[in-house]
Amino acid sequence: MPNHLNDIISVFDGAPTGIILLSGDHRPEYCNPAAASLLTDIASAPLPLHLAEPRQPYHLDDNQDPLYLFHQIQLPSSLNWLDSELEDFAHSTSSSRCYEKTIADRYSHRHVQVTLQRRTDGAGRHRGTAVFIRDLTPQRLSEEALRTLEEKCRICFNNPFEGIVFTDMSGNILEGNEKMAEMLGCSVADLPKLDIRQLCPSEMQSEYLKRFQQIFQDGVGSMSSQWLRCRDHTTLPVDIDCSVLHYADKTVMRCIFRDISSRQRREMEQLRLDKIDSLGRLAGGIAHDFNNILTAIVGNITLALLDADLKPFCKERLQEAEKACLRAQGLTQQLLAFTKGGEPLKQTLSLDVLMEQILDEVSPELKSRVNYACPVDLKKIHADPAQLRQAIVNLLINADQSMPQGGLIRLTVENTSQPEDSGHLVPPGGYVKVSVADQGGGIPMQHLSQIFDPYFSTKDMRHGLGLAMVHTIIKNHAGFITVNTQPQAGTRFEIYLPTLNAAPPAPESVISQPIRGQGRILLMDDEAIIRDIVSRMIRKLGYEADVAAHGSEALSLYQRAQQEGRPYAAVIFDLTVSGGMGGKEALEKLRQIDPDVKAIVSSGYSDDPVMANYEMCGFRSVLAKPYKIVELSRVLHKVIN
Repeated sequence: MPNHLNDIISVFDGAPTGIILLSGDHRPEYCNPAAASLLTDIASAPLPLHLAEPRQPYHLDDNQDPLYLFHQIQLPSSLNWLDSELEDFAHSTSSSRCYEKTIADRYSHRHVQVTLQRRTDGAGRHRGTAVFIRDLTPQRLSEEALRTLEEKCRICFNNPFEGIVFTDMSGNILEGNEKMAEMLGCSVADLPKLDIRQLCPSEMQSEYLKRFQQIFQDGVGSMSSQWLRCRDHTTLPVDIDCSVLHYADKTVMRCIFRDISSRQRREMEQLRLDKIDSLGRLAGGIAHDFNNILTAIVGNITLALLDADLKPFCKERLQEAEKACLRAQGLTQQLLAFTKGGEPLKQTLSLDVLMEQILDEVSPELKSRVNYACPVDLKKIHADPAQLRQAIVNLLINADQSMPQGGLIRLTVENTSQPEDSGHLVPPGGYVKVSVADQGGGIPMQHLSQIFDPYFSTKDMRHGLGLAMVHTIIKNHAGFITVNTQPQAGTRFEIYLPTLNAAPPAPESVISQPIRGQGRILLMDDEAIIRDIVSRMIRKLGYEADVAAHGSEALSLYQRAQQEGRPYAAVIFDLTVSGGMGGKEALEKLRQIDPDVKAIVSSGYSDDPVMANYEMCGFRSVLAKPYKIVELSRVLHKVIN
């Protein structure tokens, strides 16, 4: 063989691409080591090879004939297509053909490129085919890895939670993701038309750019609680994290904008709860003493009203003073609604009766006229009449204040229900709905989320507790409140109170005169003025009265009465005693002496919800201060009998 042919064969033997030379009838005339090695990996039959490891690349020994090895190879079915392609190629006029195929080897899959090249003699006649086989598997794996990396980067870049933009040092936006466009209210294509200054309110633009340029120099930085100016001129609270990136020949800054509106709402809700908590502490500090004083005043007035020789003028004045005292009680009731101790003292009632009382009381003080509607078959609810009265009065006053020149307030009470699939904010069930609608200017949208916040008010000289109190009272009644408002078209508040599922108990008979009785009554209260006036009221009702200043003294008196054979018919215990044993602890000890003790709890305020759940603590009834002699007589009569 000429030397130049040896040189060519030497080049072929060392080529990384597999080369097979076929004759005109497709018989192999030459196979280089690269082709033999590749074909042994994809062959389906055992080969006379000695491989140290199954996946180790095949290397021919110096004395091993590639052509001999080629004849030993049983090619897999995935290469059957090559026979028909060779036959077709031989009868075609093409000089070459190229194919890319995925074929199965003994371990996984291979990506190969097969090129058929026509072999001709000196006269240009067909004398065979040259087959070039190139293994593309590493390249395809690299491409797949690159695509996977690009997909991961794309997912991270277009994440649905954070807006991302890339800027140059001057603040010009180079590109941004879909979330950023969504936050701004524009398209992704519009982002490169903006610069960083246009993302903030106009009065902050110079400071914004200065801060970004400083971060560009530092390499990393952040800005908390900033405002993002959207295309519709609204603003969105955001946190911004920035970092400088270097790639290729570019230096850019990546800015991540994180929407913190949900976090701020949670913080505002917590702030609202903290305000309510502080308000409750304030209420707890004054309500007990204030109601004790009112109890003394109301007690003296009711005793005076029982005087048969009282002149009509004096009786009328005392009755007005009594009403004023009971209205003064509402001052503390407003604050107590925010406290844990202000849990509703619920009873079965019908709102139609309560509404008539409210309208009689409030209508004369309103500038507006109230149009009231209520069905005759209104369902019963379980509620605290004092707290519910306060909530509805606050809504009426709020509606009246929204119309400075007066107007029409529509007050509607009706039975309603929410089906399972209503989509309403109020859960399914039966309710009594109270609607209060005005004809005022409506509530501005920017204030709508704050109207139930304590201390929030758009009116001068107002404390901002009215709607906050309504919200708390309705919530404590397992109810719901909604608001609908339109600019210059008025506002409608709707209260939903759950109706009773079971048949309500028979209502207690209303009494207007004190009920007299007999027996010994033990009164325990830490206020001397309360012990004095209430013991007088008890005696006026025909009972005997003993008093104690704290729980320990009450226990001693009760034990002595038992030993003397002159037991008490009932005991009235103040719930909170300054520096001593209160009513709840005293009753626990007293029930060890007498399990059948008939105890009544009385208080103007308590951190413990005993007043609302008195029966669970062993009490038979409750007296909320201040109370009149008629209420005292009714409770004593009920408990003793």
